[in-house]
Amino acid sequence: MFKSIIYEKTGDIATVYLNRPEKLNSLSSSMCKELVAAINMASDDKTRVMIIKAKGRAFCAGADLEEIKSVANKPDMAKNFFDQINRVFFSLEEAPYPVIAAVNGLALTGGLELLMACDIIVAAEESQLGDHSSNYGLIPGGGGIQRLPRIIGMHRAKYLMLTGEWLSAQEALEIGLVNIVVPENDLENAVHELAINLTKKSPLVNKKVKKLMHQGINMNIKDAIELEIFNAVEHLRSEDCIKGIEAFEQRKKPVFKGR
Repeated sequence: MFKSIIYEKTGDIATVYLNRPEKLNSLSSSMCKELVAAINMASDDKTRVMIIKAKGRAFCAGADLEEIKSVANKPDMAKNFFDQINRVFFSLEEAPYPVIAAVNGLALTGGLELLMACDIIVAAEESQLGDHSSNYGLIPGGGGIQRLPRIIGMHRAKYLMLTGEWLSAQEALEIGLVNIVVPENDLENAVHELAINLTKKSPLVNKKVKKLMHQGINMNIKDAIELEIFNAVEHLRSEDCIKGIEAFEQRKKPVFKGR
């Protein structure tokens, strides 16, 4: 079904592998279309967690340079190319389940933008992250200029974008760009354990908390809190909430149904 990615489903965990290792998993139009299809497929299949991994020695080295060159003097086609890339990132942010990025090797430019659209980032110690667009006279077109300062702050983002420097996984951890750093041999187990942990949480809570964060970050704080209160009040009537409170009172582990 897919040529540029591999899609697997085990229980309530969906796994997507970027599968263009010969191109360092660079983002092409066809890969972007397949990624959106996989995200939508998982959304229709009661998925509780999605993991994004990569085949080969790089997570993602950016957008496909050959495709960028082919549309450079064709504004409509260039706009369509960047729209397709951004459709992937918005789909990840809007997915009704948490998305974990398992980063190995290089995560550069479009690869950095891809992982920033995920919810939790686990990186191997040997990974390198950054945006070297400025080194080659390019402007990012996948939302990196907008998302990076929201994650690590304006001055850090300016420094990375303007200098084109790369970060080690540990440096990325220290500034809040990734959540967890593990030895490369432990990456698989660390991501799997995290995914299993997330599947035990209420899928309603995961969905609503994620959505509220993305909605609220661009609102003034009072309006955002009012939105949060409204959702908290509505959620009190849900089966997951009732079961969770009962389990707490009975000192049992709750089993959530997503209702």
